Amino acid sequence: MKQLLLLLGLLAALSARAAEKPRRPAAPRLAAVAVAVDDSVQQRATYCTQYLTDMLRLSSRQALAVRRYAYEQAGAAAPAPAWRRFDQQMLRILTPGQYSAFVWLAESLPR
Repeated sequence: MKQLLLLLGLLAALSARAAEKPRRPAAPRLAAVAVAVDDSVQQRATYCTQYLTDMLRLSSRQALAVRRYAYEQAGAAAPAPAWRRFDQQMLRILTPGQYSAFVWLAESLPR
């Protein structure tokens, strides 16, 4: 009986103490924190990747590589040299048939 009363007293004391303790505001989530990424560059790279993935039927590995280079190309200050590098990377990533289709589709891609 003494142990039960002691346990109840301890629980009452802890709950009262917890009720008195002020809560800190929740820390902002990482998703809510503004990240310094240019949305238009991100959108162009995503559009280019999705377009090429759909049209060329890329594997997931190829799509990841294309996304990385599309982001680099979309954010480049000088579009012409960046496009040449992008073209060279695509030659390395794609199969010969996919690269042939890429060259044909390249005219319709936003640069």
